[in-house]
Amino acid sequence: MLFTDKLNATGPTILNEFKELFIKALENQGHPMDLLIIGLNGFYNPETFKLDDGKMSSHYVMGPDSTGHSENLHYNYIDNYRTKNIYPKPHSEYLKELEYSQEKRNQIDKLVDAESLTIQTEMLIYLKVWEMTHFLKGLYQFGRVLKGEHYDWHFKLRVGEDNTGIATSQNLIRTHIRDVIKPFSEPVYNCFKTAYKSQIRNSIVHSNYSFLSRNIHPNNENPHASFTQIPSLTFDEWIDMFHATIIIHNCYNWFKNEINDYFGKLALENQNRLDIRITKEDGSVVYVGVSYRPESKDWRWSSQLK
Repeated sequence: MLFTDKLNATGPTILNEFKELFIKALENQGHPMDLLIIGLNGFYNPETFKLDDGKMSSHYVMGPDSTGHSENLHYNYIDNYRTKNIYPKPHSEYLKELEYSQEKRNQIDKLVDAESLTIQTEMLIYLKVWEMTHFLKGLYQFGRVLKGEHYDWHFKLRVGEDNTGIATSQNLIRTHIRDVIKPFSEPVYNCFKTAYKSQIRNSIVHSNYSFLSRNIHPNNENPHASFTQIPSLTFDEWIDMFHATIIIHNCYNWFKNEINDYFGKLALENQNRLDIRITKEDGSVVYVGVSYRPESKDWRWSSQLK
């Protein structure tokens, strides 16, 4: 369940930090339209196909792709949960309802049972957020633009035995997103640290956890490994993790909308056309135009890249 007071305690601060990061990214970007490409979801597609005129299309494309359609599906699920599962009282009041007394034992047991079921639903949402390729890609590209690096059209996650990707999802989150943001915003960095714990994520993925009273036991503790040293997690610690996750997801969606609004206004001042930069894998650079359609607030190629 979600608590308004918990969301309000840090949510506005983190959103303000994201607004400052957006401004900083605009200042630092190596090309004036690099942030726009995050909103366009530019990517390299090795499977070319023939156009109506018989010519081959470009390998460099933009649009939602399968990962974007997946993100939209998960967004609807997450949005439904966060709008319909706000607890009517502050978290402190909820904890008072759990204070033990003999006459309240049955009431407390019912509350804890309901809470444990809710947390299992939240665990699914936790995975939807932290396993979502489109979400991770957007934050990774944001970090690159913050550092003044070019947009990575060839982004690929490392999965299983395929070592061709940039990193596994957990290393991407820690090293290429969280740690990259740290010099620019300590509060956002700390929010990531609170939200994402790979040990808990792994225990959820493998259904390898158990509940005892108001405690989560991940069942995968290894004191000799760097990221598996949590023997147990209280429900209240989970609440902090989950709220931080929702706050980051909220800010990410604000960020995507802000990109479209900002560059949409810029396009209106330039006959609805902007030029973006494509940096190829060999380091060579080409520029191509994109057109903005104000009536639908979306983008398309205005010139064909070969």
